[in-house]
Amino acid sequence: MVAKKIVVPKKKAVSPKAESPSTQAPRKPRAPRADAAPRPRAKAAAPATPAVRTVTQEEIRVRAYFLSLEHAGQGHDADFWLMAERELTQGHQCD
Repeated sequence: MVAKKIVVPKKKAVSPKAESPSTQAPRKPRAPRADAAPRPRAKAAAPATPAVRTVTQEEIRVRAYFLSLEHAGQGHDADFWLMAERELTQGHQCD
């Protein structure tokens, strides 16, 4: 008896792109790699002149109060007010 050789055609591999969207599982968003360097962000143009921050009377009042505590009350209220105003206006400029 002679054995017949049966030839079965091979299935073609179907790429995921060829599948219909209804048969594909939804994709999860990719997490950034741990070794990936952060992307540089575009910097805003620097202003021509630095902006000066407005100091409120409440901020001066609070700073003057803490200055009076630091000096154990030795001094006048007006002195503490002027010291606080000077510190806040000269020391706090926006970059």
